[in-house]
Amino acid sequence: AFYKCSSLTNVYYSGTIEDWCNITFSDDNQNPMYYASHFYMLDENNEWYEVTRIEIPNTVTSIGNYQFYGFDNVTEIIIPNSVTSIGSYAFYYCAFLESVKLPAGLTVLNEGVFNTCLKLSTVKIPESVTSLGASAFAYCVGFTGDLIIPEGVTTIGANAFSDCSGFTGDLII
Repeated sequence: AFYKCSSLTNVYYSGTIEDWCNITFSDDNQNPMYYASHFYMLDENNEWYEVTRIEIPNTVTSIGNYQFYGFDNVTEIIIPNSVTSIGSYAFYYCAFLESVKLPAGLTVLNEGVFNTCLKLSTVKIPESVTSLGASAFAYCVGFTGDLIIPEGVTTIGANAFSDCSGFTGDLII
């Protein structure tokens, strides 16, 4: 859809976050945020504001592949317990993402889901998670807190935490 739109800098989206979650992206460069740096939505006064915090509504049950790819100005994401699946690379290159709240019933963190979230300092992996996909947290150089991998995790994909060079906390498995 937006392949090679390399001069795109801003996306102005008149829908809701719920609407955005209903868009299917077949790969990374089909999401306009692959190229754009800024994502804007309308506020209650019908004025554009830059999105820096995303709160997924309870009506959303899944987040697709590449859904928030490249939302590099977002610092916080709240995902409700209604979400039971998060697609591959869903939050890839959310470079300034500092915190994320994951849903309690989530069982899989798919491939590349938080890859290159450079400022992500801590993440609490829910006890329900049994699988961490390949490169799920690769290049999260901002990890500073303890990383607790729940007892139920039976699969950790290749390079799940590769190049987390800033990691200063304890790894608890």
